[in-house]
This record gives sequence, structure tokens and C-alpha cells, in this order.
Amino acid sequence: MIPTMRRSALAILLAGCSAGAPPAEPEPGNPLDRLRERTNAYSSFHYQAELVSGKETVAVEMAWRAPDRAMLRFGSYSVVFAGGTARYSDANGACSVDHDAELARLAKEYGVAPRGRSCAPLFVLGRWDNLVRGRPPRATILYGRPGARLAWLDELRTFERAGAAWRQGIVEIELSEEGFIRRAQVGPATLEMKRLAVDGSVGDALFLPPGGDRGAPEASRSTLLRVLEDSFQRRVLEDEPDDATLDALVRTDLTRRYLPAPMVQALKEGLKKTLDGYRKQNPDAQPELIRAKVELEKDKALGSVEVMEHEIQEQFERDLDRHLRAMTPVPPADSMKSLAGRWRAAVTRQVDAQIRRPFEGVFAGFRE
Repeated sequence: MIPTMRRSALAILLAGCSAGAPPAEPEPGNPLDRLRERTNAYSSFHYQAELVSGKETVAVEMAWRAPDRAMLRFGSYSVVFAGGTARYSDANGACSVDHDAELARLAKEYGVAPRGRSCAPLFVLGRWDNLVRGRPPRATILYGRPGARLAWLDELRTFERAGAAWRQGIVEIELSEEGFIRRAQVGPATLEMKRLAVDGSVGDALFLPPGGDRGAPEASRSTLLRVLEDSFQRRVLEDEPDDATLDALVRTDLTRRYLPAPMVQALKEGLKKTLDGYRKQNPDAQPELIRAKVELEKDKALGSVEVMEHEIQEQFERDLDRHLRAMTPVPPADSMKSLAGRWRAAVTRQVDAQIRRPFEGVFAGFRE
């Protein structure tokens, strides 16, 4: 059984939604390269399969019609793309996301934008090891930088070729000659292709989205937008950004998460309140004692910044690690190490610019 297949299917999307993985580097003689070139040229396709695990059977369906129509259904979950707008639906409701508009908003907010070609719908059916943990595989449509339109052709690069199959652990995948998953075996769970039509007529009915935003929880749409933003950041990092770009990413996130301006204002007000209280208790205190009190408060404040910076660095390190693990292919170890060092330096610069120096300015602006 796969008990979590009955959960909100939007969660299936969130398990792997991305603004796009970069195209994998071609490997001479690799059949996946030939399949990627061939499948990316399809003007249309309609694929149907069934995933069986225990007593549970889940229908899987995908369709494409050039230039921009895409549809995927996985059980009760569906996503339909037209242009850059997607309609997501499951048993709990439906909502829309204008990906092009959101990506433009993020580029403006961060002051940076990913380089390269514009995004396109990418079909995902993978992460088969999820079945071992009682979770559904990843099944959705990403909106990302064009690689393989059938994204499993890039994912299979990490598998070992075994005759007509591709293997990784207990996962075994067989492809049809058209590049689609003919069969996937993960322990007792099996996906089998039922029907496939390529470069034929695909009618409008397949791409009709569910009517209206049928009461989808606002949290679901908010989460989709957060995932899209996470993917936007990953695309920027994939472009081997310079230090100014890293600063832009860190600056925006640090400002949003830690609210440094209100923090500085609170310190200023707190210092005034502390000194007013001190003067009230010590009306005859000499200026040098007041200055000593200010220095004491400054040491305490800057000490708190040291603790805060350690926590901030840990949070941003987790963010970067998450981005790197989601890249396809995963960058070489030396590239990841270099980026990690530059990322940490960017966090240090932004903590200095937004917190440490403004804190110091509060005390430098003290007047007796």
C-alpha cells in the first residue's frame, strides 16, 4: 500500500517543484541524448499508465501539444499549463499560478534574473525511491529551463544501464523506443504504460482546466509560490553567479526573514530607555560613567550580533545545501565547495551591512 497517495496531491508537486534544472551535459553515444533530442521535437503526445502497489491503483496521464499546452494527472491531482499559467487541482480544490508573472516579480524583487532561455513545461515522473518509504513518486509538471521535456531522461543519467533497463538500487526502469516509461519496478510496486500516441491529434478536451478556484486553501497557493521562489533562487545559483548576485540573493532573504531595520530601531529605543532609567537612578552620574554605560550596552548588543550571525549562517548554509542537492546534475565537489565559501562570505557581508554596522551606528550617534 501507499497510504500517502490519499493525501492532498498538491504535496506531490511540492516534493519536487522547481523553476527548472539545467540541461545535462551531452555524453557522446549516450542513448538518453538521442531520446532527449527526439522527444523534445514531438509536436504532441498522449501517455497513459497505471501505478499498482498492493491493492491500490493510481492512473497516470500526460499530454503535450506544441507550443505550450501541457497536462498531467496523477490520481486525483492534476496540473494544466497554457502559456506560463498553471491550474492545479486535487480533491481539496483548485488554484492558479501565473508562473511568468511570478518569476518577473521575483526578478524585480531580488534585482537579479536567471540567464539563458525562457522557461517551458517539463514533465516529471520519478523519485521512485519514495515508494520504498510509503510515499508517492514525484509526478508533476515543472516550469523550468528547457532540458529534457521528459525530465526522467535527465534523471536516468544517475542510473546504471542494464541491457534494456536502467537501475538504481531496487528501482528498475524500462523505456519505450519513443522515450516514455514503459515499466517501472520498485519492489512490489509497478508502473506500466497502457497507451501512447506521439505526433498525433491531441484534442482541446485534454487541456481543459478545472473550473474556478474551487476553494483551494490559501496556504496551498502560498506554498506553491514559496516553492517557485526557491526554484528561482536555484536557477540563479546554477548560472555560476558573481559575488554581486550572491549579495542580492542573500540581501533580500535576510531583510525579509530577520527584519533588520525594525531590529535597529528597537535597539535605538532600547538604548534610550536604558540610559533614561540609568540617569534617573543616578542623577549625579558623571559623563564618563554614562559613556561607560553606553560601552557596556554596545558590547552586549554586538555580542548578540555574533550569536545571531552564527544562526543566520547555519540557516543560509541549509538553504544552499538544499539548492545544490536539487540541481541536475549535481555540481562537482570543487564547484560546490567554492560556491559554499562565496555564499558564506556574502552572508557575512550582508550581516555587516544590515545589522552589525547599523548597530554600531546607534552607539556612534549617542550624545550625552
